[in-house]
Amino acid sequence: MAAITFSDFVNEFQNINIESIWKQAKPTKENSCQSDPVFKSAQNTQTIESENQHIQTEPEIKIQESAKFNPKTLHDFLNRVESSVSAELMANIRSHAFDGHSVQWEDEVETVQNIHTLTISENEDELLCSDIGWNSTGSVIHVS
Repeated sequence: MAAITFSDFVNEFQNINIESIWKQAKPTKENSCQSDPVFKSAQNTQTIESENQHIQTEPEIKIQESAKFNPKTLHDFLNRVESSVSAELMANIRSHAFDGHSVQWEDEVETVQNIHTLTISENEDELLCSDIGWNSTGSVIHVS
């Protein structure tokens, strides 16, 4: 290949050709490989013993009889805690912690909508699709 020199002089009748080398054939060699054989054997097992188990994780709590209910102790307890409970409830009423929050008692149901259908135009009948993909939000798709 001859040396190529560049200059600021423009000669519109002179062409500069640089031959491509990336399209040259690469040397190849046929080869093969074999993995070691996999040995296997059949095994049979059989159990003949069985056992039933019952497990209780928490002890059973017996409900007390309503005859042991003492209204005087309940009245004393409510008198003791009423002022602090009322103060907390009033503070919650004045709080702005949950402003703008709306409670959703049911799960939202997201629906799928067909916004656009991709089709091959009449002039491109020989095109084939081998892959389709999309981004995480579904706003961009690609077809190859």
